[in-house]
Amino acid sequence: MDDDATQHSWFGPPDIAAVLESTEESREYVRQWQGFMTARLALSVVMVALQGSLYFTGFAQSRLLVAICVAYFVATLASRLLEKPHALGTSFNKSWLSLVGVDVVAFSALQIVQGNNINYTPLFALPVLLSAVLGPLRLALGTAAGVTVLLLVNTTWTHLTSLADATAYFVQSALSGVGYFVIALLANQLSTRLANAGQRARLNQAAANIQRHVNELVIESLQDGVVIVDASGRVLAANPAARRLLGVAHAQPHLLDLKAHAGWAPLWNLTRVCIGTGEGLEEDVTLRQGALGVQRIKVRTRLAAPQGGGADSLCVLFLQDLRALEARMRTEKLASMGRMSTAVAHEIRNPLAAISQANALLEEDLGD
Repeated sequence: MDDDATQHSWFGPPDIAAVLESTEESREYVRQWQGFMTARLALSVVMVALQGSLYFTGFAQSRLLVAICVAYFVATLASRLLEKPHALGTSFNKSWLSLVGVDVVAFSALQIVQGNNINYTPLFALPVLLSAVLGPLRLALGTAAGVTVLLLVNTTWTHLTSLADATAYFVQSALSGVGYFVIALLANQLSTRLANAGQRARLNQAAANIQRHVNELVIESLQDGVVIVDASGRVLAANPAARRLLGVAHAQPHLLDLKAHAGWAPLWNLTRVCIGTGEGLEEDVTLRQGALGVQRIKVRTRLAAPQGGGADSLCVLFLQDLRALEARMRTEKLASMGRMSTAVAHEIRNPLAAISQANALLEEDLGD
């Protein structure tokens, strides 16, 4: 079902606000939130393991790096276990500081303390992605701008303290900042597009479910029997009228099989011919149902071809009781005869009334 079908649905345009507040969308946001929290926790574990290994093996002598990694691990673990999913908002508020701000501060501290030995700038992609996916574009671009400023400030401080040529470092910081802006823009656009696609899918699914429910109600109330059969003869669905005609009024439709009852052989033959040729048939058949006696039924078959590959065709049988149909035809004939008799009587009464009136006038003249 596409957007045009949704707009021209029986039930009018859908309520977008209700869809935005739906449970499914809330679950999707919770899954994204938990995914980012798990990624932050996993990154903190890797950082603690890395710095701890470097420190205990003697390759690094700074305890401050290990302390920063441990503090970041505690912060990510607390946010994963204690904080509930909530919107980041449109500005640098408390929600932003408790998540994105912690990452930016931790990675900046690692970059400053470590110096030029290890480059931690790729880690800034995580807070930028978190802001782009869980927040609006404005917040994502603001986060990318803040990270870029921090990188440039760090490079400037390094240049002033070492008095070395820092052109390459400035270029690297500028390129990293541009990359963060691109990541923020693309991630936010992709996240928005996926959210819109999910919203349209939920709208179409809701409309399809309502349409299916209405179809089921209409089919259930039909006086004619409707049976849906697959290529193996298994009954997939049957309305109450069809189950009465087949003599299984209280049976479950999905437990029926046209091949299992000898009296249903004519229906199975019509089903095979319809699926084999792809053409609809119309025929009067006789069903022998044991204690229920002989049932004469008018059967029309239609093929329900699949829309995609890998699916089997289905045959839809429309059943009508010939006795009820003949009784209906007799009733219609009697009604037609009654209407004709009324019309003839009306046409006869008109000239008779004129004749009677003329006779009365003549009688008055003769009396005078």
